[in-house]
Amino acid sequence: MRLLVVEDDRLLNNTLCYNLSVSGYAVDSAMTMAEAVRFFETQDYDLIVLDVNLP
Repeated sequence: MRLLVVEDDRLLNNTLCYNLSVSGYAVDSAMTMAEAVRFFETQDYDLIVLDVNLP
C-alpha cells in the first residue's frame, strides 16, 4: 500500500511517516498542498492522510 502524508507540522509529519513505514507501508511526505499536488500528479495512492487545517 502506498500512502501520502500531508502535514505542515514537521515533527508530526516525521512521526506519522516513521510509524507508517515501520508498519510496512510505502510513504511519501508533503509539507504543503502544492507539494502534495505534485506527488499526487505523478503517483497513485491508496490513502492520503491530510491535515485539514493547512494554511
